[in-house]
Amino acid sequence: GITLSGSGVLAIFAPAFVSWAIETWSWREGYLATGAVFLAASPMVLLFKEGPLLKQEQATAPPATWAFFRNPRYWLIAAAILMLVAASTGLAIHLVPILRDLGADPMRAAEIAGVMGLAVMAGRLVAG
Repeated sequence: GITLSGSGVLAIFAPAFVSWAIETWSWREGYLATGAVFLAASPMVLLFKEGPLLKQEQATAPPATWAFFRNPRYWLIAAAILMLVAASTGLAIHLVPILRDLGADPMRAAEIAGVMGLAVMAGRLVAG
């Protein structure tokens, strides 16, 4: 829950940053700035490098079986999750343009999208 809530933090601040960058420069430079921020943050991946504790856990883990692929319930659950993710991701990606089409100014639309990030964070912290 706590680890997954990190994407909620990004969802809170990213829409406002992108809207600010696009208004300040243009959409091209705004997206270049967004890419630069992610590129600058990418070395943080090294914090999750495999260490001796993780290797010890992998050595004691039982061997994985792939029998669940033959179970129709697995495919039903996978299809349901795929539809849920497609719907929520589609809304998250297009929320700011939809709000802009409805007359909201760019920063207000980004603030509303940020509230969606708060909801994601709260849901992941509560539900796990």
